[in-house]
Amino acid sequence: MNAFVSSTHWFRVQQKPVVTSQSFVCGSSGQQLKRLVIRKSSLKPFIGEFRSNCISRYNGRNESNVLDQPVPDRLSQGAFKRPWFFGGAPRRILVWFFADLRVQDNEALIKAVQNGSVPGGLVLPLVALHQEMPRSAVVELKTELQRRGSDLCVLPKFSTESVLEVCHKYGIEAIYYNHAELPDQIQLQTEMITDLESKGIQVEGFWSNTLVSPDQFANLEISDMGFRKFSQEAKNVKVSQPLSVPNKLPHVPEDIPRLLDNSVGTYGFSIAESTAWSLLETHQKNSCKESDGAFIFRLKPYLDHGCISPRNLFDSMKEMNNKHTIPSGMFQILYAELLWRSYVTFISHQRIKVKSHAIHSA
Repeated sequence: MNAFVSSTHWFRVQQKPVVTSQSFVCGSSGQQLKRLVIRKSSLKPFIGEFRSNCISRYNGRNESNVLDQPVPDRLSQGAFKRPWFFGGAPRRILVWFFADLRVQDNEALIKAVQNGSVPGGLVLPLVALHQEMPRSAVVELKTELQRRGSDLCVLPKFSTESVLEVCHKYGIEAIYYNHAELPDQIQLQTEMITDLESKGIQVEGFWSNTLVSPDQFANLEISDMGFRKFSQEAKNVKVSQPLSVPNKLPHVPEDIPRLLDNSVGTYGFSIAESTAWSLLETHQKNSCKESDGAFIFRLKPYLDHGCISPRNLFDSMKEMNNKHTIPSGMFQILYAELLWRSYVTFISHQRIKVKSHAIHSA
C-alpha cells in the first residue's frame, strides 16, 4: 500500500452503517425468515476510489503511473520522477555539465543545490567526456568543485547508457542541465535528452549560456522574426544579474567515477574558467593595444564551451565601460555580439526540436 494511504490517521472518514439482510431457516417450523444485519462500512471502497482518482489525475499530467510499483522496480525501470502528491521538487539531482564548464553563473548547479540540500538529498555533478570537450576546462571544473566540498563524476564515454547507470546506482530523481549554445552541441545534447526522457528520466534545462532567455520574450515567436526585430525587442528585456554559487556545496558519494587525464583536448592551449577571467583582466589593462574584434575573437572558445557565461561577461564589460577603462564603442559591440549568439541559439534549438519531433513522429 502506498504512503498516502498506509497510515489511516492521515484522514478520518465517517463510517456510515450499512444495513443488509440475511436469510436463515427456522429449525422448528422450517420456515425461511430474514433478519437485518447492521455493520460498519469498510474503508476499502473509499481507499480504492481515492487511489483511482489519484491515478487518473497523475496520468493526466503525462507522468508515469508509479503508484503500484515498489521503489526498486521504479529504479530498475528508470521511473525516477517524483509524483506531484509526494512533495514536488526532486531531491536527488544529477547536474550534467556539457557546454557549461564552470561553477559561476551556472543556474542548473545552483537550482540543484537549492533543491538537493535536504536530508536524503543529493547533488551529483557529472561530465560525460566527448571528443570536442577541452580537458583543461574539465580538470579545473573538478578542482573548483572539490574546493567547495563537492566533486565531479567523470564518465569516459558519452552515452545514454553510462548516464543511466549512474542514475540507477544513486537513485537520481532528475537531471538538471544548461541549454547548449552551438548548433552541433545542441544536436548532440538533444539526442541525449530525448533518450533519457524515453527512459522515464525527468530532465530540466536552464538558460545560463545565453545573454537573455526566450522566456523573457513573452507572447513573441522568436523563430518568426529576424535579428533586427529581435534586437529591437531585446531593448525591452533586462539582462539578469549573474548568479553566485555557494562557497559550500553538498558532499557526493565516495565511490563515484573520478578517472580523468590532464590533456587539453582538441586545442593546443588551455581553455578554462580562470583563463577566461585572466583574459578579461589583461584586456582591461591593455584595451588600447587590442582591437574590439580581436578581443571578441579571443573570447569565442571560452564562450563556446561555457567557461564564462555571457551574463558574467556582459556584467564585467559594463562595469569597465562605466569606469571608462575600455573604449566607448567596445561595450556596444560586445552587447551586439552576445545578443546575436543568443538569437542564433534560440533559432537552432527551435529547428532541431522540430526536426527531432518530426523524426520520432514518423
